[in-house]
Amino acid sequence: VCATGACTAAGAAATAAATGTAGAAAGTAGAGLLSQLAYPIAALGLSGALALQSGPEALMDQAAHSALYADAMRSNHPVVLEFYSNDCRHCRHAAASLAETAAAHPGTDWVMVDCQKPESRSLVEKYNVGPIPHFAFLDESKTLRRTEVGESGAKRADAVLRALEGSSS
Repeated sequence: VCATGACTAAGAAATAAATGTAGAAAGTAGAGLLSQLAYPIAALGLSGALALQSGPEALMDQAAHSALYADAMRSNHPVVLEFYSNDCRHCRHAAASLAETAAAHPGTDWVMVDCQKPESRSLVEKYNVGPIPHFAFLDESKTLRRTEVGESGAKRADAVLRALEGSSS
């Protein structure tokens, strides 16, 4: 859990409500801040600047190409629900590797759930989301089979998906 509290589902929602950045404005506000910080961070080293710049874009790109929850729940595919916030550094850091994992499993519906959006509250409660990133792995019947939390959960996503795919064969 981040010191700012933004790396919990409740913290992300509270931050969005307090700052008025819920929804699409959150991504825009975050991108503006990052662009302002890019040059000062670049002075600290190219790798730091690249890590900061690639994370938010990768996370926003992954969210933009995500399956819709309702569609995923009607499909006959396994489903990964990834609960995230644009303000969560752990979510941003994991985004690039998770995009590769999602691409390696085209038979799985990957649904991004932005914890800052008020309309996500019911899913956050349903899946008992606390710290983020939070991953809920559902099989073809939409039964919750496993939950992983944090960056270490992101690293285990590929193995969990392989196990889910293997159990359905």
